[in-house]
Amino acid sequence: MGVILNDIPKSISDTTFIKKLEKLGYLKTKIDSEKFDEINQIFTQKEHEEIYALACVYVYRDIMIFRRKSKIVGIAKICFECSSSQIHGTKANKDGFGMSGDFDKLYKILNEK
Repeated sequence: MGVILNDIPKSISDTTFIKKLEKLGYLKTKIDSEKFDEINQIFTQKEHEEIYALACVYVYRDIMIFRRKSKIVGIAKICFECSSSQIHGTKANKDGFGMSGDFDKLYKILNEK
């Protein structure tokens, strides 16, 4: 349950949880490489006019594992209902990730058929 509700993984090197995701009910889905540029734009550090705090129980139903040449280079856990995230693998400031409509954009990209 730490993957869904808490802070597992604690770092990018903590990959043991990945093998357990399907047992927890997650579905493995490959993202079409044509969507990579759009996703990269969302995961780019940017300034936001307003950053808001949230008061809900985060349930990370979406987990993105970023790979480069088969090596894990990033992990993002996303709660679209609360507009919350946990991101590992970057030194960039993650405060405000998803603000300015980026959560909605990411949701649409991931759920397009």
